[in-house]
Amino acid sequence: MWVDALSEQTWLEDAADAAIEKIRAHCPQAPDVVFAFWTHDGPAAPLVARLSRAFPEATRVGAKARGVLAEGREVEGTPALALLVGSLETNFAAVPAVQAAHLPPAPSLDEAVEQARKMTGWIGPASTLVVLAEPHSTPVEPLLRALDLAAPDAVKVGGLASGALAADRPSLLLQDRLLTEGAVVLSLGRQPAETVVAQGCRPIGEPSVVLRHRGPVIEELSHGRPGAVLAELYASLPASDQALFRHSLFAGIEMKDQRAYGPGDFLIRNILGVDPSTQHMVVGADVRQFQALQFHLRDREAARSELTDAMSRLRRLRATTPAAGLLFTCLGRGRGLYGTPNAESEMVRTLAPELPLAGFFCNGEIGPIGGQTFLHGYTATGAFFYSDEGT
Repeated sequence: MWVDALSEQTWLEDAADAAIEKIRAHCPQAPDVVFAFWTHDGPAAPLVARLSRAFPEATRVGAKARGVLAEGREVEGTPALALLVGSLETNFAAVPAVQAAHLPPAPSLDEAVEQARKMTGWIGPASTLVVLAEPHSTPVEPLLRALDLAAPDAVKVGGLASGALAADRPSLLLQDRLLTEGAVVLSLGRQPAETVVAQGCRPIGEPSVVLRHRGPVIEELSHGRPGAVLAELYASLPASDQALFRHSLFAGIEMKDQRAYGPGDFLIRNILGVDPSTQHMVVGADVRQFQALQFHLRDREAARSELTDAMSRLRRLRATTPAAGLLFTCLGRGRGLYGTPNAESEMVRTLAPELPLAGFFCNGEIGPIGGQTFLHGYTATGAFFYSDEGT
């Protein structure tokens, strides 16, 4: 059983009391897990104390953010607390139902892998890992690589805290601790889940193949030098897309080594520059020879269409509706992108009108593409939890 609650009380202690009262009214049994996301400035100790007193047996994790969502509503820039609590299935005995750990920042990939492998005793092959990270202190991409190496079959999803006013302010919650660095990793070892990554882009032109490159510097595509390919592509576009091209152009890098590409097959990365003399292009990721690349544009309608289509695919994939969900969406989305509040919560809740759903607006979003876990920007990532029935 899962329940979400939202409170917009000005003071965090009042918000915690109100949200906990809502939870107790709808969830009489003791939960196994509590997710808490808050926007309030000032000490978060009152929230920690109230969650510990209300749910002493639960695993409690959370993050401070500039916006949160629950009960089908999204609150940005004003005081709000979002809770999601769950009592999980108990008939999966292979791994613990819920476990969580703090991973401090690791100075190297090898040390990050060593830290992550200490958790593998309580991470099962079908586990869902929720990763909440502090962005100022934590090399997030090496952390995600380490988690993929240590637990390759577990799915990872989450986001970077966005609410700390300074790097030394607490922005993460784990049990009775408030943390200023590193990441909190929570494993739901008995809870079947599906993930969604909506990067908010649509493809333009045709895919090319990387023929020559030096790390992230692409020297030659199958259609020509990247600068020349871009110039030809720009000339072929309608005026509206040409306007987007000038400020919302991205490179999509295929991740599945296949000949036909569809939604979710491309990892969207920034184009960092084009050398006018060589026509070489620098992208925000290393690429491989013979990897496909397709240019993409990002706008409101692409974001809406991609997330809506992702929910439709999920409805077709599963015969049952999810019991609950977590949604991690970029600070650059929300009301600023869609022009209206609650847009993404409403799209996600097409899965079920009363779906318990909570999350926050992130400084970076974590989710899988092509079997690997990446840090994204301007993206919405979600985890949707199902009972074992019909899986």
